[in-house]
Amino acid sequence: METCAVCHTKLDPPGFALENFDVMGGWRDRYRILGGESLGGPVDASGTLADGRAFASFAEFQSLVA
Repeated sequence: METCAVCHTKLDPPGFALENFDVMGGWRDRYRILGGESLGGPVDASGTLADGRAFASFAEFQSLVA
């Protein structure tokens, strides 16, 4: 919905950038499959800021917002 997009334009980029951090704050390069016994696909921490600047990783996101 258009009303949702107003907030998601601001909230999604930092959320995507933080995908490499698990629920305990530990770094992860791959997702865990349900049950935690095996690894899933690689984490995608890319996104685009509201002003159109793109980032491919947490480090790139940091450099854009610093």
